[in-house]
Amino acid sequence: MVTITATTITTTTITIPTAYTIIHYCFILTVIVFAQLIDAGSPKQRIQKVPSAPRDIDVALVNASAVKVSWEKPLYANGDIIGYYVYKDRLLNGEPINDKLQRAIIYDQHKTHTLITDLEPNTEYSFRVNAFNRHGDGEFSASKKILTGGLPPSEPQTHSVNLLNDEAPLRARVDWKPPKFTYNLPINKYLIWYKPFEHIDARKLEVPGTQNFAILDGLFMGRLYEINIAAENDDGVGVNATEWLTTPVGIPEAEPLNVRYEINANQVEL
Repeated sequence: MVTITATTITTTTITIPTAYTIIHYCFILTVIVFAQLIDAGSPKQRIQKVPSAPRDIDVALVNASAVKVSWEKPLYANGDIIGYYVYKDRLLNGEPINDKLQRAIIYDQHKTHTLITDLEPNTEYSFRVNAFNRHGDGEFSASKKILTGGLPPSEPQTHSVNLLNDEAPLRARVDWKPPKFTYNLPINKYLIWYKPFEHIDARKLEVPGTQNFAILDGLFMGRLYEINIAAENDDGVGVNATEWLTTPVGIPEAEPLNVRYEINANQVEL
């Protein structure tokens, strides 16, 4: 770097009359130019630089709760890149809703992608990346937004199963609470299957998503019933919640099942 001091030259003429002659005096003011060269490469004057922003950031869905974030290396590394930070923001109506910014750290200068897991399904997120070197954190990339995929709801929270009468034909009522996790989607309907434990085929009921109970009719006396309840949204049917009901013993409605007998010494054993 060169420092220059400006130069100014001024000339002034003064005439002084005397009794015999006229004398002219000339005064010249000169400012000398000084120049000083400063070494631009000296350690004290050199500017330390951080990496420029990573380029071409991309976010791709892996599943409903995971994404792959990838990018290109910064155009200007300004030294050896040590690694990258990947920042995550959860959004609501396009705006961050978390006060605390979350980030993943990648200590590998050659790795330009990472897998971000444990995201909430059917939720909007924003991601950005920056590199860091020994001088500090670099410039941020542009933000990239993505909406994670949806999932079926979790199982309903069963509350109670109660008989409505104790004589044939038997009826029962099953109550439940909405699923703990709906993943920001409404419940369209509930599905209920019930059958005696030893049977294969089950009876099926459907009730609206705003209704949290169902009436089970046509129950047999003296049976153990398996009752399964599931919620459904636009992304599918969720996991079953299972309840059990034992009906009271009464007059059998049909003949006994699986009867076996043996004849020994003129005796029949059942």
